[in-house]
Amino acid sequence: MSLDPNALPDDVEELKRIIILENQEKLKYQEELLFQKQEYSEELKLL
Repeated sequence: MSLDPNALPDDVEELKRIIILENQEKLKYQEELLFQKQEYSEELKLL
């Protein structure tokens, strides 16, 4: 997600919350990809 500089909140705390939420979403996505990769690896071992 790219933030429009003109749409940035004036409140620094709100900006921090936005950044934290973005980072949490990114971590969640990375964990899901890792999980899928591990599942795929296990499936290949069974072949």
